[in-house]
Amino acid sequence: MIHVGARHIISTLETNHTIKTMVIGHNPLGDEGTAVLFHFLSSNWARRQIHLESITINSCQIGNLGLGAIAAYLDGNQSLRSLFLQNNDFNPSWNLTSSLTSALSNSVLEVLSLNNNPQLSDTFLFRFLPNLSAPRLRELHLSAVGLTPISTPYIINFLANNGPEHVTPVAGYQLSLGQKFTKIASRRLSDLRLNGNALTLPCAQAIVHVLKTSNFSIRHFEMFANNFPVGFPASHPDSNPSTPPALESGDISEMAWPELKAHMSAIFTRNHILTSMASTSALQLLGPSRTLLLPPSHHDTESPWRSLPTEIQLQILSTLGLGLSPQQLIRVWSYATDRATLPDLQQPLPSLFDRTATHKTREQLRDDWLSAVGCDRFE
Repeated sequence: MIHVGARHIISTLETNHTIKTMVIGHNPLGDEGTAVLFHFLSSNWARRQIHLESITINSCQIGNLGLGAIAAYLDGNQSLRSLFLQNNDFNPSWNLTSSLTSALSNSVLEVLSLNNNPQLSDTFLFRFLPNLSAPRLRELHLSAVGLTPISTPYIINFLANNGPEHVTPVAGYQLSLGQKFTKIASRRLSDLRLNGNALTLPCAQAIVHVLKTSNFSIRHFEMFANNFPVGFPASHPDSNPSTPPALESGDISEMAWPELKAHMSAIFTRNHILTSMASTSALQLLGPSRTLLLPPSHHDTESPWRSLPTEIQLQILSTLGLGLSPQQLIRVWSYATDRATLPDLQQPLPSLFDRTATHKTREQLRDDWLSAVGCDRFE
């Protein structure tokens, strides 16, 4: 009887392959029931036939057994975009945390919520963030997970796009000996939520400092209900939190929370502009690069353009990609000159009777391409 709920969900999925969203929160599915459900979803048949894009499984009394099954399902999954695991009972060991981060890094997950799991605490974060390099992760929710100030160096080094060796030093915050972060840890992360923890004002100041100097992707950040002092420092009686300050102004280490929020507003505006500039530049560059750099399939009269040295051609084309780094320019040009990336003109039309087929929109294809060439962010 303990797996009746899981069996019922499995039966529904077996008869309706078009389900994309599964919301099964607030029920006594339990640890074993969750394991049964996700073992089914991890089967070869289910991976071929069922393509869930969003799973919400909050308040289901999930323990480590169920979390392990969820991690196994995530590993290699190419359809799931969002996963909500709020208010459950898991407290993963270091090995299980490693399995989870490895699975996330081998998935296309874009949104992960672990809110309201206070049993996770700093110990989970120590193992989780340094090993996380999820290629598509854009939102990470870690509100009310029991974080304290000792998690601060792990957070600020995660937010620094180029790894700890390139982080602008923040006084008083250092990693434990031997801890290293992946160099692409948070390059695509645009939304981080740390509400309801026990992080202090100096932690917030250190985080905002790193967002200002070393992160160009975060466009939404929350850190409410962390027991910050209310109001402004006495030395700044005329401060107005409703007016975003210039990024060059002010000493962050002396700012109170209202001032930090105003400062973050300017940071998020900067990051939004830079991200938009990078993606727009990449899209503008692709077409002309295809036309001018792709070698002709047959011999014809040499055009004046093709008689130019390659260096001159690339220098001219780079004026169309002013928002891109040299590495991003090279990735776009490599894609443009690869005949294998050309669309297949003999590809058959999709069947109207295949209900399990998934067809991406033009916007999804564009976003996938920007992500593949690393131009969905500013570098």
